[in-house]
Amino acid sequence: MKLKILYVVFACLFIGTTLFGQSKQEDSLNISEDIFLQLQAKSTGGKIEITQDPSLNVLVEKSIRMNEKEGLNGFRIQIYSGSDQNAREKLNQLIEEFQTSFPDFDASLIYTEYQAPYFKLRVGDYRNKNEAYEFFHQVRKKFPNSYIVKSKIKYPKLGYGTN
Repeated sequence: MKLKILYVVFACLFIGTTLFGQSKQEDSLNISEDIFLQLQAKSTGGKIEITQDPSLNVLVEKSIRMNEKEGLNGFRIQIYSGSDQNAREKLNQLIEEFQTSFPDFDASLIYTEYQAPYFKLRVGDYRNKNEAYEFFHQVRKKFPNSYIVKSKIKYPKLGYGTN
């Protein structure tokens, strides 16, 4: 009996030490921080000195901002989201069906997205939900499983040169 208790105690101690045996490491691919600030921060060991034109920091920050996903917050109508084996074929079939059902709809506002493992079909660029609802009621008649989702939308076209 004492031997069993001793085994249990040793097992608990062994498991406890292995649980705390690893420390959290920072993600080396974390690009949310400025690389120049990371290099200038104190670390253990050597010293890094960066000699550069100060405008380089401005250019790097500008590049990061420009490469962020463009667009503004808005809404789209999601017609399909599927992850089964024939999801891509079904997506293409629904695009054709949508275009035949709504021939006047601008084809540049039909979006196919792949967010692993889902293929999604979304249509429209609406700045608010009320705008989306106007067309949604028509879409819902043909595609009853459709719904409105928040999404990054393209900037609206400006009416320059038109009266």
